[in-house]
Amino acid sequence: MTPELGAADSHERGGPRLASILDNDNRGLLIFDDRRSLIYANSQASDLLGPRLEELVQVTDEHFAATLRWAHLYDPLQAAFAGRAFEGEVTPIYDPHGWRVRCWPDDRGVICRFERVLEKGAAVARSQARCDSLTALPNRRGFFQRLLLRLERARQTSQTFSVAYLDLDRFKWLNDSLGHRAGDALLVAFVRRLVGALPTRSLAARLGGDEFALAFPLGMTERESADLLSSLLLELSQPYTINDRRVALSVSAGMVRFPTMSSSDVDPGALIDLADYALRQAKEKGRGCMSVIDADAIDQFERERGLVRWLHGAVSKRAFRLHYQPLIDARSGRVSAVEALLRPFPRMVGVDIRGLIDLAADEGLMADLGQWILENACQQLATWRRAGHDVQVNINLASAQLLTVSFVEDAIAVLNRNGLRPDDVIFEISEGMAVSEERTLAATIERMLQKGFRLSIDDFGVEYASIGRLARLPIHQVKFDRSLVHQLGGSSREALIVSGLMRVVADRSLGLSVVAEGIETARLSDEATASGATLLQGFGLHRPMPADEVVGLF
Repeated sequence: MTPELGAADSHERGGPRLASILDNDNRGLLIFDDRRSLIYANSQASDLLGPRLEELVQVTDEHFAATLRWAHLYDPLQAAFAGRAFEGEVTPIYDPHGWRVRCWPDDRGVICRFERVLEKGAAVARSQARCDSLTALPNRRGFFQRLLLRLERARQTSQTFSVAYLDLDRFKWLNDSLGHRAGDALLVAFVRRLVGALPTRSLAARLGGDEFALAFPLGMTERESADLLSSLLLELSQPYTINDRRVALSVSAGMVRFPTMSSSDVDPGALIDLADYALRQAKEKGRGCMSVIDADAIDQFERERGLVRWLHGAVSKRAFRLHYQPLIDARSGRVSAVEALLRPFPRMVGVDIRGLIDLAADEGLMADLGQWILENACQQLATWRRAGHDVQVNINLASAQLLTVSFVEDAIAVLNRNGLRPDDVIFEISEGMAVSEERTLAATIERMLQKGFRLSIDDFGVEYASIGRLARLPIHQVKFDRSLVHQLGGSSREALIVSGLMRVVADRSLGLSVVAEGIETARLSDEATASGATLLQGFGLHRPMPADEVVGLF
């Protein structure tokens, strides 16, 4: 590389004639040395990229990944530094026009020429696929691409950096109350403030909805990153003015440091998952909080990741079986029905089944798993019916099943294959599902009722307890949550309220059967029965058990 081009101050000495020629070129020109530092930029490059020439010189290619206005040049530069020439169109985030770029390796570095072009083409479409249309920030895909490059650079240079996951507290409520246009305006104002407060070489992205991700500069210590994040949350939580209205907003955040304890196999997805895990920890503290993931949390996260891997394999291999917990008739003491409950097989010590089901829902596995439960429970019910046992089965439904358009038809097909009718089973749904305004959920529930299925509200009293709502819901059974049932048996005000509520729901005019869950003592059983419960369920009566054991109770 010539001395004139290699001089950072070639405008002042050594190469004025050459600098004048290059400045008169209508294309931007950047020249990097073999240490990836920018050693020359002509005036056209300054015009196109924004900063003054002296601010451009001596920055590294990492700036072009971290600075939103320049990030479109990073992939071409990376290709050239890897020994591959790049020639094509790219589109900046904040420029509606494409740029024609040519980067090629030189004996001592990389040379890059570029110019703005007016036409929009395939480059625009590629850019849009990596950018959020509202905020112009990189989207999840674009952020992961840039984060992968940062991870590789951190490993090559043995540097550390931090990644943060941000969530706007109660944004859905704000969006609904302000209106969606105002909500969009709030997001844009938030992003402007966020980008303006970030140091150079930071990465920012909108992962979706009201969730954002940040990657802080390489080399920034954990203490510096935590202090920066704390100050960011304070800045971002200052009131916004949207349509002449002051809007208060709080932001929660989780942060993880790279390298982590498992950095050998950390990829962008795992790093973001760790930051998200830290965010969940922060939200447990309250709104507007932050959490930095520590070694214990990383261990817990790794255990959860292992459980996720096991869960995916278990669902595909059907590594489960069903246990059945009896529902006892409060008057006769006989088994009236059984609830089908999922259990891992073989049994896993220390695994909470409710947490496992929540995890399956998070991983998008509940529609498939729920169908398996339905098929196996119906097969077992058919076997009991052929043996002369007049029993019914309660089957829990996940919202993912009701969101499946063909669920009703699929359920009828399962019943037909086993010689059963729709009223032979009772489907348990949550209160939230029953009152959901989601059209698919509501339409599916309506079709179920039209086909003769019976519905039960599970865990009543946890979410939307309301007698008025209950009377309007198209249901046949109400299962009082154990947290309410355990209030019975005392002389407290809460016990009187729960008893009165149960009596109202059990009123014959509503035509509902009432199940008291969590019966663990004879006293609770008596109190629930006296309060109008028609069915009793709980460990004090019978624990869930395999089918070959429960049949002895019929």
